[in-house]
Amino acid sequence: MQQQKLPLFVTKTRVALLIIALIASVFIAGYAVGRLTTQKTLGTNANLVTTVNLSLYPDVATNQQLLNITWGIILPTQVLRYTVWIQNDAQIPLNISVWTRDWVPDWASGNFTFATAETSPLSPNPVSWENQGFGIYPVLYPLKRAPLYLTLTASENATSSAINFVIVFQGDSV
Repeated sequence: MQQQKLPLFVTKTRVALLIIALIASVFIAGYAVGRLTTQKTLGTNANLVTTVNLSLYPDVATNQQLLNITWGIILPTQVLRYTVWIQNDAQIPLNISVWTRDWVPDWASGNFTFATAETSPLSPNPVSWENQGFGIYPVLYPLKRAPLYLTLTASENATSSAINFVIVFQGDSV
């Protein structure tokens, strides 16, 4: 059998270099996609602050207090929901108020909307605090633990980055 000759411009060395360059390109492209994906999966976190005589819990039964919420990834125009159980540890009714502060980065406060409600926005038959004997919202009766529904909504201008902020829960005597 006669051995085929390669054209002058194609040599074994050039073919080997081309294969190595192709393999390297695949690895570099994979790394770049991985970096982009990692940057887009940064989450949203909120530290929780309460005034004296209030405590927060992740559910009705646990005794482990809730100190922060990891909302997870939020994309533009997306709505995330979280339920906290707020407990009045005082012997008197407390008027509950909730607000946010210390948004990082600064632009986040203008691109996210935070809201609270006494009933679940997803419930077909919402039951008020009053119907459950917790109080008349936003007033929470002494030594009662009631659900508070939190909603975080991203504007269409929100970008995918790590967001941190503080949610303040305050209880004032009525």
